[in-house]
Amino acid sequence: MYRFLMVLFAAFSAAAMYAQGITATLVAPQEAVTPRAHVEVNLVLLNPGTEATRAALPMELHARLVGEGRVWQIPIVIKTTPVPVISAGSFSQATCYFVVPEDAAGRLVLEIEDPLVRAVVDVKRPEGQETTADSNKTFSAPLTNSGRVPALAQFHRVFSENISTHLPIYFIFGPKKPAAKFQFSFKYRLYGDKSTAGTLNPPLRGLYVGYTQRSIWDITSYSSPFYDTSYMPELMFESLTAGPATTGFLGLKWYGYQASLQHESNGRDGNSSRSLNLFYVRPMIGRDFGDNWMFMFTPKLFVYVDNLSDNPELTRYRGYGEYLMTLGRKNGWSLSALGRIGSHFDRGSIQLDFSYPLRITYLNFASYLLVQYFDGYGESLVGYTERSRVVRAGFSLVR
Repeated sequence: MYRFLMVLFAAFSAAAMYAQGITATLVAPQEAVTPRAHVEVNLVLLNPGTEATRAALPMELHARLVGEGRVWQIPIVIKTTPVPVISAGSFSQATCYFVVPEDAAGRLVLEIEDPLVRAVVDVKRPEGQETTADSNKTFSAPLTNSGRVPALAQFHRVFSENISTHLPIYFIFGPKKPAAKFQFSFKYRLYGDKSTAGTLNPPLRGLYVGYTQRSIWDITSYSSPFYDTSYMPELMFESLTAGPATTGFLGLKWYGYQASLQHESNGRDGNSSRSLNLFYVRPMIGRDFGDNWMFMFTPKLFVYVDNLSDNPELTRYRGYGEYLMTLGRKNGWSLSALGRIGSHFDRGSIQLDFSYPLRITYLNFASYLLVQYFDGYGESLVGYTERSRVVRAGFSLVR
């Protein structure tokens, strides 16, 4: 009876406002599952309206398991995505899975935050298996009598939800000196988290601080010195939206934009010092071709905020914009082209990145094979007036 009531509650109250009329229902296994099990669930999306409606899931699904006095924050992994547009009176579904926490047991409520859906999951612990103190620390956060999460657990949850990737993260190596190149990048939301959606003004939720570091490493030389490193902190505003199904021009769709005040320097002094400040806007436009095929166009248009005394000719080599185009499959290969045109149209550059997903099952390791080709000026700040042509290959964790 309890399961029937929870399913009924999910069907009528779970995300009635989701995706412009799309209603969502979560279907969990009827049989009991065990701790550490990979559990498959189905997110069913129904269009009860009279017109076709786009069904766009968030890039990440945040969820939790709730029991008597216990809560576990868990990620939901999407295995198969729904169709982009659901016809009137029709439905689609996304197949997802999650891993049951080691110390979970009993009749629990699985709750996804966006879209808001719930289902009941029975977790049965094998006979003789006991909960360990370590597993409690890893997975669970006890609830108070009022049903609220204590401050320490809440802080951990907010921190983990607010930090995310920004630009690609990779390490590549080539035959020419300097041989190695790597980059890591992240951003952190300053205000609010998933639980505050709708309670804060959108401008507050869109504020981030970001940091990117790109290094060119002469790893094959004696003592392996770094040829140059660019440090790029920034304060940005991000507004992403599912948008309409198409914009009416070539089937393109508006995904949102980023606007940022960014500093870039190589951390050196003297004649090798390079630094600049710029304000940029990056619109995001794309097209979904179906079957996970996507095209994205994300130009970056910028102006220099201060004088370029450290590198007065930089505008001739970098110009006032970058133009990034990406074509590929969400779960397959991808080819991107990044181009710059100098202010005099004679010192541009192009960077091509080909990536393909890799998974080593016995190591439980997943990444992307990355092959990068660069031809032009400005790969590094210290040598932005020197032309380079280089091919490097390696792996990418985020593309």
